[in-house]
Amino acid sequence: MEEACNRDISLYLKTTVLVFQRYIQVARVLWKEAKPGLTKIRAEDLMYQMFEHFMDKYLKEELNYVRAQSVEEIEKWNQKVTMDMMMLYRLHLLCTSILFELEL
Repeated sequence: MEEACNRDISLYLKTTVLVFQRYIQVARVLWKEAKPGLTKIRAEDLMYQMFEHFMDKYLKEELNYVRAQSVEEIEKWNQKVTMDMMMLYRLHLLCTSILFELEL
């Protein structure tokens, strides 16, 4: 997972989710088949404990990724709005000049 983080943050985030899903599947196997007397909650708790040290890094990276993506999308939207406003202003100027000429 560390290599995925170093290569591509999006890959790391997806990989971490998939690994966590596998941990939960292992918990289900432990709970259902492996050890008599092991409750579902205890099996899941064991998996959470094994995965816990990955969670802080994952949550930090996910937050940074979402922030960066949000900033990028907002910037794209702001650029589009700016371009649209410029086009509207030009259209306004054109209409104003046409009206002015019609009044002459």
